[in-house]
Amino acid sequence: MNAFVLGAADVPPAVADAQERLLPQLWSKARIASRQLTLPPGFELPHCGLRGELPLDGDLGIVLVCDYAVDGLTIETPVLSNDLSRWGLSFTAALSKALEHLRARTKRGPPAERRWEHHPTGCGESCLLG
Repeated sequence: MNAFVLGAADVPPAVADAQERLLPQLWSKARIASRQLTLPPGFELPHCGLRGELPLDGDLGIVLVCDYAVDGLTIETPVLSNDLSRWGLSFTAALSKALEHLRARTKRGPPAERRWEHHPTGCGESCLLG
């Protein structure tokens, strides 16, 4: 109820309220384009390529999200152009803050040698999700 009815999963009105909820996230080029199509006129989903390029060079791009954790689930809300305008930040400045938050979260987690374990398929599996 807090997440959807009371709007707790939405992007906070002030960047100070976002605190460590603001994070970078990798999205496919197709997902970015698909999300952009759902937005009303005048709204954009700010993003860049892995090297900061626009238009995207490859199949992946970086978007910003605000997350909200409730009952063991994490709900992520994309940060839109109107959110950045309200915060008075450029995408680059917001991305810098998001990367700082990601680094801080990573450092608070388990030591590097305990972050991944081997999955029976041979892939790496994050210990942080379990």
